[in-house]
Amino acid sequence: MSDKKVVLIYRRTHTGDPCDRGVFGCHGCMGKVREWKYDAVIGIGGKTAIDGISRKLTWIGISPENCKENECSSENKENKIAKIKFKKFILWDEKGANLSDLAPKLYTYMFEERKIPRAGKFPRTEKPYKDEIYKEVLELLKLADEAPPSLNGKMTKCLKLKGAKKNSCKTSQSYGSCKYHPESC
Repeated sequence: MSDKKVVLIYRRTHTGDPCDRGVFGCHGCMGKVREWKYDAVIGIGGKTAIDGISRKLTWIGISPENCKENECSSENKENKIAKIKFKKFILWDEKGANLSDLAPKLYTYMFEERKIPRAGKFPRTEKPYKDEIYKEVLELLKLADEAPPSLNGKMTKCLKLKGAKKNSCKTSQSYGSCKYHPESC
């Protein structure tokens, strides 16, 4: 049994799921994939994604948990597959940095070699699996080290990304200053 962290990486086609509150599945996106076993999720804008997220790192969630009944009550109730919250959650959406700047090997693997068609998990058991890509994945996860948990009512878009636009921080609601851009939040 591997002690490596299993990371779900998927291509997003649009923003809105996860929501600013950190609920993955609030609009039913990724359906049964949300039920896979993983330790963290990284959302990457797909090649043809809308909303300005194409090929960008758009969100990270670490330590997933199923939402309890009524905990995500303002989210889509018709979706029967579990909605997921995280112990650490950060959402950049269109303000995210280009994946090619942050993780060039993962970018090549996803977009040039097309090894992750829609969603995939790392570490990968099939070949070709490259440790260098997994190292980049772990580095991306470190960007969420200081992120708050889902559903806590705090800022979810306030960690500065290398390569992101200056003052690109956004909040889901007005909760005061971001430690990286106090003048803009």
